[in-house]
Amino acid sequence: MRLIQIHAGIHKTGSTAIQHQLARLVPDLAERGVALPYFGSRGHWHHTLAAFTSDPEGCTRAWARIARRATKSDAERTILSTEHFIRADPVALRDALAEMGDHVLRIHFYVRPHVALFTSLYLQRVKAGVATSGPADLAASYATSAEFDYVPAITRYMDVFGADAVKLRVFDPENFEGGSLMSDVWAFLDLPPDLLPKATENGDTIVNPTPTAEQAVLLMALANRLRATLGWRGGPQPVRRALSTLMGELRERLDGPSTAYRLPIELQRAIKAQTEPGRAALAPHLDRPASDSFLTEPLVQPVPLAPIPFAAVSDSLAATAAMLRGRDLAAWAEVTEDFAARLTSRPGPDGTPLLHLPAPRALHREGTA
Repeated sequence: MRLIQIHAGIHKTGSTAIQHQLARLVPDLAERGVALPYFGSRGHWHHTLAAFTSDPEGCTRAWARIARRATKSDAERTILSTEHFIRADPVALRDALAEMGDHVLRIHFYVRPHVALFTSLYLQRVKAGVATSGPADLAASYATSAEFDYVPAITRYMDVFGADAVKLRVFDPENFEGGSLMSDVWAFLDLPPDLLPKATENGDTIVNPTPTAEQAVLLMALANRLRATLGWRGGPQPVRRALSTLMGELRERLDGPSTAYRLPIELQRAIKAQTEPGRAALAPHLDRPASDSFLTEPLVQPVPLAPIPFAAVSDSLAATAAMLRGRDLAAWAEVTEDFAARLTSRPGPDGTPLLHLPAPRALHREGTA
């Protein structure tokens, strides 16, 4: 009987990196009886499989294609991967899977403590230019969002498919099996062991990096200027392109000290109080004993920003503006150049000009000047 495995995320647990690596190895996996039908060259085409509500027609078509491919395939195992299943209705998923013929099902979720998850989700929105207010302003909408409050969503999966079908593992980089994400994934999904060297030959490539506190301040400031001046003219893509380029340029140039972005401590405490009981209830279902940090997530006080070299920021913004002009986004380039021209500097201890950009209210952190 065919085994169907669903890697269902959750968000911000390396899902994009996992999908890129699986997509790279589709031919090798197929030779070993493991199929990833219609996965796409970057491993993102399965996202439509979870769009039961947002794109019902597209979702139905996607499942029909998957079912046709599965019934014609002699693969012993089929893997589907999208972190968007955390927001899907398990009953709708059960109905869709019924078209796949007789099978055994396993649904795999990586989970992580909620303060760290909230921080990553917030910074993802900063990178996309969507977050225009501070993290506390998003707490109400996140409180009932399945991508953040994942315990009730996973519990519903257990209710529909049975607890034995749902496999849970803590996303904990310090304790990855084999010392890397892909080694840990290979063990979690029980993938062909002879392919592990090829899966890990390039190490853990960061596909969707999280900005540092310094990078986040600059991304937010440019996004706010672009949106205040041009709104969503042309849709969200120009802002996302600008911020993606700026992020890449800053990662290349800001190679000195940096600080991890931390939520305001009162928000951390509120999240901790809300979510720890749910994680404790989920802990017995983990495939390994829960760590102390999963059961009782430590809180970390925010710290001041590291010094930001002015020249690195100016060069990064110039490269961003050049990219925008190259894509015929002249208005966005002009706003970016104007933003850069208004920045000011102050001398550092050794005389090196440092950026003087007080953290905007949206990203103000305790202890930040």
